[in-house]
Formats: sequence, C-alpha cells, structure tokens
Amino acid sequence: EKKQRFTMGLVELLRLFMEGHNLAMQDILRAQPENKKDFNLLGDVVDLCSTIAKDAQVLRGLPTLLLELLEKLLGFLVEATQGPCPGNQEHLACHSLCADVIKRIMVSPIHKPGENDTLTVAYARVMGCKLLSSILEGSSKPTIFHALLEKFDKHFFRYCVNDRIYLACENLEKQKKPAKLATPRSRQLVSEERKRVKDAEEKETAKQKCRRGSTLRLAGSAEK
Repeated sequence: EKKQRFTMGLVELLRLFMEGHNLAMQDILRAQPENKKDFNLLGDVVDLCSTIAKDAQVLRGLPTLLLELLEKLLGFLVEATQGPCPGNQEHLACHSLCADVIKRIMVSPIHKPGENDTLTVAYARVMGCKLLSSILEGSSKPTIFHALLEKFDKHFFRYCVNDRIYLACENLEKQKKPAKLATPRSRQLVSEERKRVKDAEEKETAKQKCRRGSTLRLAGSAEK
C-alpha cells in the first residue's frame, strides 16, 4: 500500500502538469526528443492498467482499492489525450493495450459482494468510456478508427447499450416506484406531505413555475 500511494502521488503530479490541455507536457510524457533515451511514461501507465485488469478472471471480485487505482490511472490517460493531443491519441489507439483494457473493463463481470461495490465498478467503467471518447476527440486519422474498430465491433456496442445502459435505466425506473409503507402512521405522513406539496404548487405564480421547471398549462382567460 505504501508503494501504491507513492506511485499514485507521482501519477497525480504528472496529471496536474497536463491540466488545461498543456500540449507540450502531454507530448513529453510519450517522448523526450532532447534526451538521449526516451521514457514512455504514457506506455508505463497503460501497462500498469493492463496488469491490474489482466483478464476477466482477475477482474472478477477485484478489490475496491485496486478498482479506485484503476479509475485514477484511466483518468490520467484521459488528461493525456484530451484537448486533443494527436500524438498520444494515436499511441494509445495503435501502439498500446489501451483498447483491450477498456474492453475488458466494460464487458467483464467485476462486481462480487464482499470484495467490491457496484458504484466503484460503475465509476471505473465510466472512466473507461471517457478515455475512449478522448482518444476519438477531434481525430480525423483513419489509423485510429481502424485500430479501434478491430477491438470494438458492433456486437460490443450492442452489448453496452442493451446490457449496460438499458438495464441501468430500467433499475432507475424501478427505484422511482413508491415503496409500500409498513404502518398506517407512515402512510398518513406521506399523504400529508403530498397534500402540502400539491397546495404549494397550486399557489405558485407562473414565474415560480418557470423557475422550478414545471410545465405550464394555458387554460384560457383564467390563467395568466
């Protein structure tokens, strides 16, 4: 854990150097033309991500601490490509395992009760999507599109839409449904609260309704 904390401190320092689309800093992480030897720090971060997300078996039940580390590393790569930074975009798409890592995170069953929670898994997946988006941001190079198409075919996107987005929306809809209240007192309190809200809405002016985002019904002369 001490080594991990130190590593993440270095990664965060480099990420902060790149903030605000510092193109010179983004490029220098990949190559240092003035040095006798180049150190591809961008590639090192991708390799670390690939080690953590080695395969579906390793990802299954990955501890929360490692999932959070993975999310931060992906965030670092997002910062390195946003702006855009054409050199880093091409390197990640064509000359690294970045696409493989994103795909593994998106399609592998990661959540395992007792080892991690669904929210941490979701954050890691969201960051993977952001990274894919930043690699494509403002790019017109066919090589990048061809390299990504080899990894992300129509079946991948159909899976993400059906099994990830659709199911997530369906679960949110279920959560919106009012739960059954156990006691008469609790039902009475809810009923009183609904009446209070309804009375308050009826007394609202048109200006207040617009500010609240409510839909106005124009019913003729009685409605201002």
